[in-house]
Amino acid sequence: MEFGTLFHCLKDTKQVGCKWVFKTKLNCNGNVERYKARLVAKGFNQKEGIDYETFSPVSRKDSLRIILALVAQYDLELHQMDVKTAFLNGDLEEEVYMCQPEGFIIEGQENMVCKLKKSIYGLKQASRQWYLKFDEIITKFGFKENIAADPCIYLKISGSKFIFLVCTRPDISHAVGMLGRFQSNPGLAHWKAAKKVLRYLKGTRNNMLTYRKSTHPQMVGFSDSDFGGCHDSRHCTLGYVYLLCGGILVAEFVSEFKALSFVDKPLTLYCDNQAAIFFSKHDRISKGAKHMDLKYLSLKQDVKREKFVIEHIGTELMVADIFTKALPPKTFKKHAESMGLEDSS
Repeated sequence: MEFGTLFHCLKDTKQVGCKWVFKTKLNCNGNVERYKARLVAKGFNQKEGIDYETFSPVSRKDSLRIILALVAQYDLELHQMDVKTAFLNGDLEEEVYMCQPEGFIIEGQENMVCKLKKSIYGLKQASRQWYLKFDEIITKFGFKENIAADPCIYLKISGSKFIFLVCTRPDISHAVGMLGRFQSNPGLAHWKAAKKVLRYLKGTRNNMLTYRKSTHPQMVGFSDSDFGGCHDSRHCTLGYVYLLCGGILVAEFVSEFKALSFVDKPLTLYCDNQAAIFFSKHDRISKGAKHMDLKYLSLKQDVKREKFVIEHIGTELMVADIFTKALPPKTFKKHAESMGLEDSS
């Protein structure tokens, strides 16, 4: 097998070294069967991403066990095979130059190098090139690769792109949160839901956040939670929003806005749960409420110190509802407008 041809070595030509590896092969009785000499490349000089690509899939042990189980179940015949010197069959995609091997240096052409045509042992990409060759051959025999659904497209939509849009379009926060729960294993229903969000954004592309000057600017907050909204875990979804000058604020900025001179009043927090308001203002507690963690009960101290003023508001006016559940179109639009989202067209 011809593995390369000689080329004149240019000054900036990168080349890998090589060496001979000798091995004595014994038979089952321990006697010498033959002597092997293998030429290997010193691939440790190659740089990944520049000189080669290494990705080469291998079969999982789980796949092998499944095959063995199917053989036992259906009384099949199992055959295995081995390709001798498999790595030598791969065709190189990159240009690889190697020093002339010891003992085969051509007199008068010592400065020339070998341009490899085939993979040899020691090259970093040898495994990958063999896989590509093997895949090409078995495909010709009618084998087909089992291609799973690519989640990358769903991840691109439901991931960074939506998270970026939430900065200026808080009305899609709940939908983005729901789509994000299925990033590891999205299905057709999730893909359709993601496209529905995109269609909504396209139809409301002129919506923008607006803020208006107020004679008496005061920051107000809205807090809401659903009741076991997640059908899988029965976990609750919490939503909260702070408004100032008719527009939404980012929750992390609350402490900074509190420091402004014109915010001289306690922060008003609206809640539509009468029980939560009662426990925040009174020291009485029932046996059924002892499961609440102490850190949540510390809110009582803040109320007593007049850091917060908690007031009740009707569910139909609860702006934070938009972050906890899917709402009817009319209610959804009203809450979005309450956060400062208006059509600029």
